[in-house]
Amino acid sequence: MVARKLLVAELDEYRVKKRAKLMLAWLQGIVVAKRSLAQSKGSHKPALALDDGSSVILVVPTKLSRADFAKVQVGSYVNTTGVYRSRDPDRFRAYSLEVVDDPNAEAIWWLELTDAKLFQQQRALASSAKTEARSGDQLMET
Repeated sequence: MVARKLLVAELDEYRVKKRAKLMLAWLQGIVVAKRSLAQSKGSHKPALALDDGSSVILVVPTKLSRADFAKVQVGSYVNTTGVYRSRDPDRFRAYSLEVVDDPNAEAIWWLELTDAKLFQQQRALASSAKTEARSGDQLMET
């Protein structure tokens, strides 16, 4: 499974389009809040609110130590990959979370998203053209 470069606002739309119960995605954005989610038996799980400019989602890191989570500050720009599930649409379960120190990272991310969208459109057009060519060939044979 490949992680798709997506905006937070696109997560649910893309999941529905692909008819998937869960989806691996790659998100980047600014941490706008940090909090602790209450779990069963009185334990707490770290979480953060990520704003990518399109929407905000709660990111719950699954493999991040408390020490590493403490390094993530409100205002930090982060890069994360993880799973978006249909049964829990307000949360993104992050398998990796990395603070990005490059001041150009946000601008570069938007360029990467645009490039990925153009690539997907070109693939769709090429696939459509092949389908039409096959249909034309079948008509010619009959």
